[in-house]
Amino acid sequence: MAKNYVTLTYEEAVKTIREAGGIPVLCHPHFYNLKVDEVNAVNELRELFRRFKEAGGLAVETEYGFYDEGQRVPLRELAKKFGLAISCGSDYHGNEHEKLNYRFPSEIGENLMKLER
Repeated sequence: MAKNYVTLTYEEAVKTIREAGGIPVLCHPHFYNLKVDEVNAVNELRELFRRFKEAGGLAVETEYGFYDEGQRVPLRELAKKFGLAISCGSDYHGNEHEKLNYRFPSEIGENLMKLER
């Protein structure tokens, strides 16, 4: 089977996004392959955010339709700790996501547009 993706380092990905005029956002952080128990997952999220920030990342997706408040709050806290702006995702990937019903605050988009690219 042919490989249909490119593997980039954080630095390469951030550089490419910024050169294209985009805002590098760490998306779906809860969907990464993190350890199962809560303490290790938080430690791994902290490391993920740190590495992304050091690579020049600007924002993290803390708001997503399938995250509950128990998932959103720690992501917001880590984003604040690392100086990353808050982003949101409303992507729709088919029938399994039909119940997506979450309204994102408009200031999230407004704040992202103010970031230096």
